[in-house]
Amino acid sequence: MINKSMRRGARGVLALSILLTGTVGAAPVFAPGERVFVPLYSENLREDGYATGVVDSVVDGKLRVSLTEYVKGKGKTLYGTCSPSARSPLAGAEILSDRPDALLIRQDIDPASVKSWREGKNEYLERENLSTLFYKWLGDGMAVTPERARYGRAKAEALGLPRAARAMEVVALQTESTGGKGFPVPPSMALAGAAGLLEALLPIVRENPEALDGALEILDGTAPAQGDDLLAMALARTLSLVRHDLGALQRTQPDFGAASREVPGLRAVFDAWIAVVTRGGAAPYLNRSAAQWKALFDAASPPVWPPLP
Repeated sequence: MINKSMRRGARGVLALSILLTGTVGAAPVFAPGERVFVPLYSENLREDGYATGVVDSVVDGKLRVSLTEYVKGKGKTLYGTCSPSARSPLAGAEILSDRPDALLIRQDIDPASVKSWREGKNEYLERENLSTLFYKWLGDGMAVTPERARYGRAKAEALGLPRAARAMEVVALQTESTGGKGFPVPPSMALAGAAGLLEALLPIVRENPEALDGALEILDGTAPAQGDDLLAMALARTLSLVRHDLGALQRTQPDFGAASREVPGLRAVFDAWIAVVTRGGAAPYLNRSAAQWKALFDAASPPVWPPLP
């Protein structure tokens, strides 16, 4: 049983905590001598970096930190990260030594941009694992199962990365639609679930039209396959896989009637593909409306294949 003296002691500890931090639940206060982690994150995860060091003192509400470790993200440099014009917690930092074996950077940093060393390192590793999973799927996709994709989506949500979570949702939909459990399947098997996959993408592109714009730029070759927007990359990869399977099936079965008997609902894949790239008919694709594409598809009759979009 808790007695009165214990309750008074607990209230005293809480009062001291509020006095030191200013509010209940405020960000932790970093003390001089404490080891800290400075995240240098990127939108595409693959270019994440970080710096670690020790708090020297607190000056005007900022932490004066001496950093002795810098891990640069892909395509970044120490001087670029520390440039006064850089969008980074290290913008304008003083580089006292750039020697890898004796690095020393000094910077005054907002405490909100700093994490404890252990918390920051764990978060960095979680982001790195998520990045590895996504880019594995973006490459050969081998062994990326729907279960792993859903785990990645949950991890992205826990890390506060809604865009990455949406991208991993697309990965989960795509890997599940083929029935391959993370392994390659013949085009006829992949296409059996393609119409349902594309229909599931339609609300995503309606809610994120800028991601579809980025995806279409990737598809037509005017943007690199790997940029900053994970969702655009996921949409482009999924659309590309469906289009590739359609082309592969046409090469092995040039009679569309026979192909349709092999893959029930094959024609629906064409309609669903156009529905996605036109945002449900709201925008043209390759200077044709969704209705015009449908007319082209309707004009083709077996053994002729509809034109590949």
